[in-house]
Amino acid sequence: MRRFVFLPVASLAWAAACSQGTGQSPPSPAVTPPVSAAPTPEVTPVAPSASVSASASASASAPPVAMPSPQGPEPLPAGFVKVEESDATMCDGLKVEVLKEPGLSFERFVRVSGPGGSRVYEAHGRKYKLDKETLQMDLWGEFCGDLTGDGVPELVMTERTIGAHCCYTHYVVSLTTPSKRLLMWEKGDAGTEIVPVKYGKGKAWQVEGSVVFWPPFDTEAGDPVLSYAGAPMLPVVFSLVGDEYRKMTLSFPEVFQKRREETLASCKQTPICFGDISLWLDSLALGDWNARKVELVPEVELRERLDIRAAQTFARMKSAIGGVPPGPGKK
Repeated sequence: MRRFVFLPVASLAWAAACSQGTGQSPPSPAVTPPVSAAPTPEVTPVAPSASVSASASASASAPPVAMPSPQGPEPLPAGFVKVEESDATMCDGLKVEVLKEPGLSFERFVRVSGPGGSRVYEAHGRKYKLDKETLQMDLWGEFCGDLTGDGVPELVMTERTIGAHCCYTHYVVSLTTPSKRLLMWEKGDAGTEIVPVKYGKGKAWQVEGSVVFWPPFDTEAGDPVLSYAGAPMLPVVFSLVGDEYRKMTLSFPEVFQKRREETLASCKQTPICFGDISLWLDSLALGDWNARKVELVPEVELRERLDIRAAQTFARMKSAIGGVPPGPGKK
């Protein structure tokens, strides 16, 4: 029997097929003051592999759209400013602008100017092929502030392809002289926010986003059927290691503890709870799935299927979100 599983509204995202590029890691937008910028290389999108979308419902083909919280986005921590799209943003004495690309419909680029209008940094979206047409990705700023704690601000930007089936790339660039790229995250689906967060000690901040995650379910074997719209989202936390930000999500168990508590609290408000998959994933991340599985997933048949897929799912989670985990059954 096939089982359809739905997640709480707060965790849903419209996950569309995305273009992942040629398989090679393309260079970032210009990360040095572009006095004479070289042409950006072309990236040819390819269709997603069948293994990722095999269990998805073909009826959902909406573009990846972030699901806003009822209260709206939370304000940024002190010391960080949101990069405005309609006006210049001042960040530690630097002027950050999101400007329209000349000659294009709506694509944008980012420019940072210093005192007196001197150009400090400029970046443009990469070009890519769609059929026989060459297109340019849209690029805009997310926020600016001192993430690394070295007294120099970092600029966080997002780049995306156009159309219903699109992909997102996030960048963190230190506005030193010369500028330096600390992160290039080719996320794929889902236009969700990326924000500064502080977990643990140290002067550096972490950066947190989220990603669409497909458990390795086999519906023919009786595993749950997840719709495209109901694919679970997982947090992705990047932490500064040396001079770059790396995926270290599983090193921060408090992220999953909070998510699980919120899901359980939400389930208490309704007679029917659709948080089984979310609770399972959070418990795998926390390493206490074996100890709490009967409590968290009372339905025996579903729990047995999740048990079968636990090790394989955990391995996929480690690859997708990174970190130093405790393991699926260590607690």
